[in-house]
Amino acid sequence: MFSEREEDPSGVGRNTGNKMLGEVLLSQYKVDLETKLLWLRLHFVTLVYCNKNINWKQKGRVFQMSEKRKHLIKDDFSMLALLTIPIAVAVNFVGSQIHHVLSLPLFLDTIGTFFVAMLCGPWVGALTGLIGNLVLGITNPSAIPFALTSVAVGLTAGFLARAKMFDRWWKLVIAILATSLVSTITSAPIAVLVFGGVTSSADSLFAATMMASGVNIWKAVIGTSLLFTCIDRIIAIVVTGLIIKVIPARTLIKYNLGTNYIKKSPTKAA
Repeated sequence: MFSEREEDPSGVGRNTGNKMLGEVLLSQYKVDLETKLLWLRLHFVTLVYCNKNINWKQKGRVFQMSEKRKHLIKDDFSMLALLTIPIAVAVNFVGSQIHHVLSLPLFLDTIGTFFVAMLCGPWVGALTGLIGNLVLGITNPSAIPFALTSVAVGLTAGFLARAKMFDRWWKLVIAILATSLVSTITSAPIAVLVFGGVTSSADSLFAATMMASGVNIWKAVIGTSLLFTCIDRIIAIVVTGLIIKVIPARTLIKYNLGTNYIKKSPTKAA
């Protein structure tokens, strides 16, 4: 044994102590390292799991928001849609003037309404029909009460366009019948109750002839209106379709419903 003042000349005890201390520190370091690695793994797994849940929730939320936004009225009123309304109103006015000048039984005053409704949606189409009849009322006051009919036609045409009812011939038949029925149902009561079944339009002559032969006023007005309205709608839809057909795809895509009328290029075979 060595005294307190004596030193180990060989240094064996000191080396042994240092070795034991190093082993203890090394084992403690390994334990701490394994603990940290385990904690990092758990933390990483937790982050990945939470991130997946957040992504799915965000995707679901975005999907729900996009679904809801499809039905917002304000989405139809883009800047391009608002700029198209005056042009459509002018087209309606020109068509109405042709109707009066030539004394045709066809109104020709819904071409612009169909154009806007088929490209921009029902609410823009309804507004176009309303403004169009108010403008027509400047030269023909009897057109103002029929603004309700133009609004109904714009709504119907817009919802039909949203349902892609203008891309097949059999769908066109349904669209013509639907818009004609809506127009007749809304215009016949106005013609009978406000104007007594006879208005300033040329088709009223046919209704008056039928009434003079003893046909009930409602049957005469509804029958005449339905017949000539169907022809009028055929012309309006055909003319609108021809106009849309010559519009470039880069312009159509800017409208809310313009993509419905863009032909998809056939995929090349692999």
